[in-house]
Amino acid sequence: MSLTGALSTCAPLPSVGEPCSRTGLCAEGAYCLATSALCAAQKPGGASCAAASECLSGLCQAGFCESPCLASGSGTSGCQGPLLSLYLGLGGALVLLRRRKRA
Repeated sequence: MSLTGALSTCAPLPSVGEPCSRTGLCAEGAYCLATSALCAAQKPGGASCAAASECLSGLCQAGFCESPCLASGSGTSGCQGPLLSLYLGLGGALVLLRRRKRA
């Protein structure tokens, strides 16, 4: 929320496509694009960036947004799912190979 007016009434932060020049702040999932003073959607991992505020993960490294999994460093459940499936699949394949060798 931002404060506006003489009476300091609350107003929602601007969304994607709305002006952000007064506060430089935007609603969640958006950032203030300095060149146009409009809120723009934050970028996914791998997209080019100049500042951390541009990235969904909040981390801009070497000109690219980090993926949320890499930025968090905590291995969130959404990031572990595909990796866990890969490990289980490889483990199952190894078990099958060993059984074929014995037979």
